[in-house]
Amino acid sequence: MKPDTKTAPTAVLALVLDLERAAHVLTRAKPAEAEALMAALTVRIERLGPGSEMPPELGDRACRALAAFAAAVTVLRASNEARLSALMNAARPASGYNGAGQFSRSLDCSVRGSA
Repeated sequence: MKPDTKTAPTAVLALVLDLERAAHVLTRAKPAEAEALMAALTVRIERLGPGSEMPPELGDRACRALAAFAAAVTVLRASNEARLSALMNAARPASGYNGAGQFSRSLDCSVRGSA
């Protein structure tokens, strides 16, 4: 997809503003909203593509906005992984659980098995 060179500077400015806003909002948003925001911004970044006209005054600001967005995404993903790990650990049965609703007595099991 070719970038539209007539609107590229405006599109770049709008994207930079949205990236700056997303960097502040992303980690506080609900998980579904955060994923949707990340997906939408990723599509917009891809649409601009290489060769888009970059206004010189936005160069540094765009780099900072993209870096802040990337950092927010990293924090969000780490938070999601920690949440998922906690859920998986909570779903695991306790050590010694025999699957029949009771804790097994390992000593009794070994004595019975050897008799």
